[in-house]
Amino acid sequence: MVILYLIWETHFPGSSFLPYLCEKLFVCTLRNSHICHNLYLEEIQNTFKETEDMKKLLTVLFCVILVTGLMLTSCRREPEPEPEPEPVPEVVEPEPEPEPPVEPEPEPVPEPEPEPPVEPEIVPPEPEVVDITREKTVDPDRPAERTGGDFYIALNKEPEVLDPHMITNHSEQKLAKALFEGLLSYDPQTGLAVPGLAESWEMTDDGLVYTFYLREAQWSDGEPITAQTVVDSWMRAMAPETGSPYAWFFGIIEGAEAYIAGEGDAEDVQIEAVDDHTFEMTLSASLPSVVEGLPLFAFSVVPVHAIDAYGDNWTDIDNLVVNGPFEITAWADAQFIALEPNASYWDAENVFLDAVVYFPVPNIGEAVEMFTYEDVDWVSGIPKSREAELEGRDDFHKVPYVAAELSMLLSDAAEKEGEARMAALKEAESLFEALEEGTTPDYYLYYRSLIDTSTWGGWFPNMMGAHPPKDVFLK
Repeated sequence: MVILYLIWETHFPGSSFLPYLCEKLFVCTLRNSHICHNLYLEEIQNTFKETEDMKKLLTVLFCVILVTGLMLTSCRREPEPEPEPEPVPEVVEPEPEPEPPVEPEPEPVPEPEPEPPVEPEIVPPEPEVVDITREKTVDPDRPAERTGGDFYIALNKEPEVLDPHMITNHSEQKLAKALFEGLLSYDPQTGLAVPGLAESWEMTDDGLVYTFYLREAQWSDGEPITAQTVVDSWMRAMAPETGSPYAWFFGIIEGAEAYIAGEGDAEDVQIEAVDDHTFEMTLSASLPSVVEGLPLFAFSVVPVHAIDAYGDNWTDIDNLVVNGPFEITAWADAQFIALEPNASYWDAENVFLDAVVYFPVPNIGEAVEMFTYEDVDWVSGIPKSREAELEGRDDFHKVPYVAAELSMLLSDAAEKEGEARMAALKEAESLFEALEEGTTPDYYLYYRSLIDTSTWGGWFPNMMGAHPPKDVFLK
């Protein structure tokens, strides 16, 4: 139709016939009807007859129709069958997964506080152990053989207590030291601590731990003495229920002070029986003089087995068990106390005396008269009023024994007021000045010949906390 339109416009410009014809042909084509085609041809013929160029027109029209038919014939196609739509795969929706059970939210755990940085542990070096054993001084005047004889001592008071953990005065101390012995004893020549039940001892170089090695020893009834005996004895002395007036002596031991006061446990007291013959104690602070204090009566070992058996009656003469160089054989109230050597004593072969007899003499003047007439061999505490009278004697001796008098002076000052108190304090001060000058306020009378041939290897029997050393005199 486009070609036909161009041909027509070329030969018949401006004519309206072609548009008309095209409209009809289009309608006829659409109708696809043979009758319609003939009717329109007849009408066209009638129209072209009215024109001069009918033939020319017909020719052209025939050609156009022919060409158009050919084009339509060639262009007509059987309609291709529409392709069947590809089957749409069925979309299978996955089954919804079951929702997981809702777990309860855990309670928030507080974050642990960051630990402080761990500093490397500094391990102190193990303290070194130092052997500090001290042996007895050898007395050059010691006789070669046992001399025997009796030794008479004047006491200013009759002893009331034999329990070394409960004694309170010097008379009781002197008697207890003849009956009981602790780890250490006193050297009569020097006044220093020497072996007793312990034959040797050592300490750590920091001065805190002391170890004592016990010798084979036994009580007068044959019961052995072990390191556990020492532990039990000391714990009894410290126990609040015992009520020892000198329990505070043990306060230097680690854990002892609180136990003594009833505020600590016995397990906290640092004393231990390492084995049967090894005793160890740990101090709360270094105290170099602790060894020199161990011979004191408060540290004596007591027969715990006898105490358990007889209770408060264990000090009755018939029940008394001892471990010192002597044991009591007779006691006449207000008259005398007689002692004889203890055959079970570990150093019995060096006890040279046959007996020691104590005489209670409360009047010191009477005691001096008894010494003058040789009724007793030893009197202590000579009155100052008789110092000038007795000082020239060969058996008169001065010894450094001041603690008791100084204590009495200070106690006396505490009880007084005003001028009396000042006078007592001045007297105490003069006592210190006298010590610095090499003098002493206490005096003893004893026979040198008896001291030279007495107990413990020819030495004076150590029967008191402070005794007259043979060769220790002040200037």
